Amino acid sequence: MVGYHPKPGSRSVKLRSLSVCFVALLFSCEAANKPPAQARETAREPVRGPVSIVLDTDIGPDVDDVGALAMLHALADRGEARILGVMSSNPNQWAAPAIDVVNTYFGRGDLPIGAPRNGGVVIANAYGWNEAIVPHYPHNLDRTDDATDAVVAYRKLLAAQPDRSVTLVTIGFLTNLKNLLASPQDALSSLGGKQLVAKKVKQLVVMGGKYPRGKEFNLEQDPEAAVAVVENWPTPILFSGSEVGEKVFTGSALVRDSTLANSPVREAFRFYLAKDQQPARPSWDQTAVLVAVRGHADYFNAVAGQCRMYRDGHNEWTPSPNGPHRYLTFKRPPAEIQAVVEDLMRHPPK
Repeated sequence: MVGYHPKPGSRSVKLRSLSVCFVALLFSCEAANKPPAQARETAREPVRGPVSIVLDTDIGPDVDDVGALAMLHALADRGEARILGVMSSNPNQWAAPAIDVVNTYFGRGDLPIGAPRNGGVVIANAYGWNEAIVPHYPHNLDRTDDATDAVVAYRKLLAAQPDRSVTLVTIGFLTNLKNLLASPQDALSSLGGKQLVAKKVKQLVVMGGKYPRGKEFNLEQDPEAAVAVVENWPTPILFSGSEVGEKVFTGSALVRDSTLANSPVREAFRFYLAKDQQPARPSWDQTAVLVAVRGHADYFNAVAGQCRMYRDGHNEWTPSPNGPHRYLTFKRPPAEIQAVVEDLMRHPPK
């Protein structure tokens, strides 16, 4: 096992009680036996054009990042998303290769991959799942250092898109987004970072924080970046807090699906869950990707207001009907959202 760093705060519990796991397993069995109406929900036709989207992930500390990236590819295959690129906020040398493995598996090995060039929080891979998976699947990047500078990748991607057309979803640290905001004009764009974001980005979705107050791993790891982004981001922000994903358990149906024998997504979950000695994992990152593409209205309510970040990594919420931020609360039962997420994670390549 390589450098297992448990996530602090509400995402720190790696070994849950058997009773909680039993409930999660029951939820999974229940989801597998849903009537056709549930299946129609997960396979529905998109109600709008594909969402142009960039995913920013700390891939490695947990396996939910892999599930979120797999979901994004599934949604792209269904015509609901157009993936512009994937960034790692974690400079760990296995992070970008793991992203590359999943992208390649889904036939998108040419997607731009970025990573921090200077600084950044390096987090080891929980249970060493990245090191165990990457060598066995096709990929192009051997190290995260081989990836493009994330700021350069962001600026190039955003400059080429129509105004107010891009959704950014971050399921890791906010390091890359802080650096993007602070970036100066260059040959890629005559706009500084904040102006470029304001011109090109429609919405930022953040898996981070705990609401209405608390402390959560993603925002706590680089609190300086979290404060800078939350205070200065020039578009609306939608937060999926840790209290949402921790109630949506997924992975068990994926691991049991023998038709996905060659899937790095299935193997990552199988490896992680076996080490974790649990039947499923909370779906922190998957819920953020789901609402970034499909919107929240079918699954969640959204509370309007403003998030305040503190330099120790904790956050507090001020309700306001005209606030620039929103956070998710459940509209549908977690087990129903679990079925949607699990279905998307089990999507095979086209």
